[in-house]
Amino acid sequence: MSILRLVTLLLKGTLQPFERLCRSLLFYPITWVLSALCLIFLSGKFADPPSKTDAATLQVGGATQNTPAVEIPDDAGVVNVKSFGAKGDGVSDDTAAITNAIQRVPANAFIYFPNGTYLISAPLLYKNGNTWRAYLGLQGESQTATIIKLADNTITTIGQCGDSYGLDNRVPRCQSNAMIYTGSQNATTSDSNGNEGYNNYIFDMTIDVGRGNPGAEGIHWIGHNSSAIRNVTIKSDDGQGFMGLDMRTQYFGPALAKNVTIEGFQYGMGIDQSFSSVTMEHITLLKQTTAGFLLMQNIASIRDLVSDNTVPAVVMSGPAALILLGGSLSGGAPGNSAITFQSPGQVYLRRITSSGYGAIVSSNGITVAGGTSLDEYSSSNSMVPTSNPARTPMLPIEEAPEYSDNDFDNWANVKSFGAVGDGKNDDTPAIQAAIDSGNSTVYLPFGTYRLGSEVIIRENVCMFRGFGSTLIGDGSGTYHAISIQNTNCASGAVTLNLLNGGGGFAGPEIEGASNGTVVLKDFRLLGYTTTRNWRGGGKIFLEDVSFGPYYFTKQSVWAKQLNPETWMEHVINDGGTLWALGLKTENARNASTILDTRNHGISELLGGYQSTQGALTNVIAGNPNCGQDGRSNCPMFINFKATVTIFTVGDSVWWSPVLYARHNQRPPSLIDADRLPSGRPGPFYWFITDRDKTTPLPLH
Repeated sequence: MSILRLVTLLLKGTLQPFERLCRSLLFYPITWVLSALCLIFLSGKFADPPSKTDAATLQVGGATQNTPAVEIPDDAGVVNVKSFGAKGDGVSDDTAAITNAIQRVPANAFIYFPNGTYLISAPLLYKNGNTWRAYLGLQGESQTATIIKLADNTITTIGQCGDSYGLDNRVPRCQSNAMIYTGSQNATTSDSNGNEGYNNYIFDMTIDVGRGNPGAEGIHWIGHNSSAIRNVTIKSDDGQGFMGLDMRTQYFGPALAKNVTIEGFQYGMGIDQSFSSVTMEHITLLKQTTAGFLLMQNIASIRDLVSDNTVPAVVMSGPAALILLGGSLSGGAPGNSAITFQSPGQVYLRRITSSGYGAIVSSNGITVAGGTSLDEYSSSNSMVPTSNPARTPMLPIEEAPEYSDNDFDNWANVKSFGAVGDGKNDDTPAIQAAIDSGNSTVYLPFGTYRLGSEVIIRENVCMFRGFGSTLIGDGSGTYHAISIQNTNCASGAVTLNLLNGGGGFAGPEIEGASNGTVVLKDFRLLGYTTTRNWRGGGKIFLEDVSFGPYYFTKQSVWAKQLNPETWMEHVINDGGTLWALGLKTENARNASTILDTRNHGISELLGGYQSTQGALTNVIAGNPNCGQDGRSNCPMFINFKATVTIFTVGDSVWWSPVLYARHNQRPPSLIDADRLPSGRPGPFYWFITDRDKTTPLPLH
């Protein structure tokens, strides 16, 4: 902290006795020497808080390993793996104990791993007996000190490799050698594949494949709708591992990977399926021997990729799509390109630096972007001439605030105030009492909580969280809101974390009635809206959030891995700014609008997946109800006196959808609808309009 700021704090701040003494010394020249000593001492005490990332410049830092330790109260309903006999001493074989815990904990539960090294000699499978399961989280105490390690020299052969699903067979699928296999509840194959791998979480730990284990993989990950890997290191010290994070499943995504470091392996991570998408942020890839990221037939939306490799950072083949915002790709060999792709693959890159490589980007063996830095590049030649040189509008990006407090004296357990969590009793009064108790963290232990009326987030609450906990309605078909009002949270942001809506799409709607900052993480809900005649404003951060709809009024919104699935308009940006990295939706039955930007709003959608079927022929003829109920046979995108940037992909598996964007009039006519190009597989779309223009800018 600067001396000037420190003096200002001493003159104006609320001080402790010693600090008041230092302030008194400032006023007398004879004591200035003593006051200088005070300032030197206090300059360390009042260190400057860490500054936020300058989003506009997309500073690249990769994954961090400095996340605070995760401590969980004993009464949170989280299962401690040591209660099943795991030792975590780096010597005992903990395979049986961990497997027993995985098989016995209920759906949506978390297994907690205190710091230690948990040695295993066989894969950990998300199974209950012989049946694959989903809805399970593994939570470590810390990324660096909670270690699951494969015993050295456990795997002596590469294992059973092959192409089981008719996918690209140029890279062998070593299906039996992953340390951890997450699962799908409708898996039909021997290695967990299905399309219902919901709520599969792995947080705050290191996965170490050991030495002398050729072909070993760290995590074979399958996740859908609400699934995330956060603050995880995956490593192969001797480099003999095959792949750190294997997403090459029959169906994958949407899912979120954030703050992930992968060291060693032939490939750092890979994905190979054209269904859905993955969103990533703050990814570090180190010391791979073939490629950092192998991307085949899927859509990857990444912000902040750090790669230190002689081999290419990203290798793409087939109809793959890469959206990369901010990359530092170093260590390359002159004969390699940092990013390589082949037709019909597509890339959109923004603010990339590289060193050592012969080129930043090559396509089909031809250099398309050389040098050591790249401001913006689109392989689809879709740059719209809104500036000179041509470039897209770029909304500033902010990091979601992180709240952590391991002082349990500041935590309130809703069961201490009378909540039962059995899904039968109305727990609203108890939850509200816990919120109003003055504690900064309010938690719902694992269980199911029935809401018979509205819950209001207020008082001193900074964190309202569950542990895979479920919220359901009152049984009448009504699902009451969780209303976020102005709070006295010292951090300035209210976070809601790890809560589920019961019964599939059922769950609470979040009502914004505050101009403060709100963070929603790993959350399934009925939607977000601003109501009560609220004029809007404030900041909203969404990470790994599913279902909906979402109605934002004059707010600044940053969304990562947003999965709106609803029969209504999915997302409405009414006069605010919306930046979304990775938006996936299934729009098969009603063909309702995905994104409606209106009233001078600005929306930027970067990457995602839209699975669209429905009676699109009716869209061509026009539907008088579209834009009024927003529910059926509507344009995929609506832009009304607003600015919209879309860089995304359509459905690349079953259908070849016709997409429309209506840019001027709302109901009822679609005469001015613009038909966006479509193709199969993996079409890319650029659609940009200028604010308040009655016609769109050139469409490519």
